[in-house]
Amino acid sequence: MSEASTQDPATRTTARPAEPGREWDSLRERVVAALEEDPVNEAVLVQHLDRSDPRAATPAQRVLAALTGLCPGPEEARRVLTEALDVQARWSARRGRPVALRLALMDLLLRENRRRPDPFRAELRLGRAPSSSGLADPAQGPTTASALVGSVQAELRRARRFRQEAALLRLHLDAWDDLVWQAGSAAAERALGAAALLVKNEIRDVDWAARTVDHDLVVFLSGTGRFGALLVANRIASKLAQLPLPGVAEGERTRASIGIAAFPADARFGWELLAAAQQAMFRARSEGGDGISDQGQPPARRLLRVHPESVRIVVRILPGRDTPPVDPQRREGLVFASPVPYDVGTGVELDCIEVAGSGRALLRGRIVRLEERLGGDFDVGVDCQVDPTDAALLRGRAARATG
Repeated sequence: MSEASTQDPATRTTARPAEPGREWDSLRERVVAALEEDPVNEAVLVQHLDRSDPRAATPAQRVLAALTGLCPGPEEARRVLTEALDVQARWSARRGRPVALRLALMDLLLRENRRRPDPFRAELRLGRAPSSSGLADPAQGPTTASALVGSVQAELRRARRFRQEAALLRLHLDAWDDLVWQAGSAAAERALGAAALLVKNEIRDVDWAARTVDHDLVVFLSGTGRFGALLVANRIASKLAQLPLPGVAEGERTRASIGIAAFPADARFGWELLAAAQQAMFRARSEGGDGISDQGQPPARRLLRVHPESVRIVVRILPGRDTPPVDPQRREGLVFASPVPYDVGTGVELDCIEVAGSGRALLRGRIVRLEERLGGDFDVGVDCQVDPTDAALLRGRAARATG
């Protein structure tokens, strides 16, 4: 037996396995080559490849987490990534053009889920990245804050030049947080994309819609005043109510909070109009959501002041189920002095007793104003329906009218 043949078994038995670092270097080259078809995300993913923090996960785990949202063990992550690269190479050779690594991962993970007794949920982000220089399609991705402000400012300059009105809507899906937690961010993104397509179908060609980084939709209405914007907002809200959402019980309609701001009444500049619409949207959300709020100041309430020397008022707090709803069209009520600082929004029943006569009125309403007086008492304003006969009593004229 020759010397070479005697050394072969020893060479095979004493050969060292490939070092983990060198093994990853070869895998890293294949990953970087596969990411050349995705230049937008290549720089971000390469940072995951080169991160050397010993407390963090392995590079294969970090790349897989960035691509799919999953983070299996080190060996499984390397295996999945290697198999996905093999699938990507076969598909590219078969089609004669580069195939995205995410598509190969999607096919691989679907086959993995068929074999696993406990399927996992992956979030494969296949959407196109937004442009940093202009407005992006709201159904695809968010628009940067600077691009949004610049676009609104350009529209306001045009409206100012031609002496036209303009309006801005800001829409927030009330179920967004629940969608993310219950159905995942990928399903929530698809739902928001469907809502964006619905909004685009409800506006004119001269209008436009965009999506913010806060997962809201912004709609600019050119040449439209406050009343026209309110009509558009109501039309969008009624259409959204028919949009099914994943994870939401069947039959429950989609709810949205919409804020309205108008130019030039509410703002003069683009960032001011965006802030005004956002504040109006926050107001709609603070009132329970599923509503439309106008940034414009509401008309002043005509509260009738009741003097204690003419009418004595006995206040009874109503339970929540008996509290009458506030009529947004009603701007009347009464205000009286009280030593008790009742909370705004509390439902009350007012027993109004005439001091100099026998008149009496029983009113129900909700407290809408509370102001401290110099003497230590408080002015309490109540939103309620005041009839002409009740108004005569509250002014102290009932006794004179009947006498």
